[in-house]
Amino acid sequence: MKVDFGPDESFLIRISIFLFLILFFSPLVFAQEVKNNETFLRDAIKEFLKESLADFPAVTSQNIFIEKEAQHPAGWLLEEELSSFLISSHYSVSLIRNFDSASVHPDSRNLFYRIIDLKLEYPEIKSRGFLKETLVTRKAYLNLSFQLTEGNGGKIIWSKREVKEYSDVIKKGMFKKLNNPAYPFLSPPLPESSLSKYLEPALVTAVVGGLVYLFFANR
Repeated sequence: MKVDFGPDESFLIRISIFLFLILFFSPLVFAQEVKNNETFLRDAIKEFLKESLADFPAVTSQNIFIEKEAQHPAGWLLEEELSSFLISSHYSVSLIRNFDSASVHPDSRNLFYRIIDLKLEYPEIKSRGFLKETLVTRKAYLNLSFQLTEGNGGKIIWSKREVKEYSDVIKKGMFKKLNNPAYPFLSPPLPESSLSKYLEPALVTAVVGGLVYLFFANR
């Protein structure tokens, strides 16, 4: 016997199937592996160097000595990626600290870098989609300057300063697993959600109002 669904029943069936598909496939959106904060920041630095050093001049000497101009907690991370970038460009790289490079290496080229700002942060938290899943924006902010000099006399042959941002979105429940407690700059705090800004005061007001009501009601 063939069952003939009316227009209302057919509509409800289609809606039910639609909701089932959303519930089934929505977790798969974030099922792929998410980069931890160190990998995310490393990838941001790699992209930054690729874009910012695109006009890095060809030098006669293949020896480049890298020296930082200021301390920064994330300096080691930048040095690793900067060294890797130059090595992949067929340069011989050395990390130099606290020495007169012009007098010791007169035929070399010296690349100085300064981290004006390099940070990872969670600037925004909000709910999106049909299921109102809480998502967090993760952002890498890089503000760096470079200066390439000749060994003799320290003549500047190239300089660059760039500011760039890179971001993605992660689920709120994952942020602790992505952080690295060993390095504070890889474990930024979560921002306060816009909902809690209004919900918490409203809850406090409701509780206080209830207590006041009970106090006078029982007198």
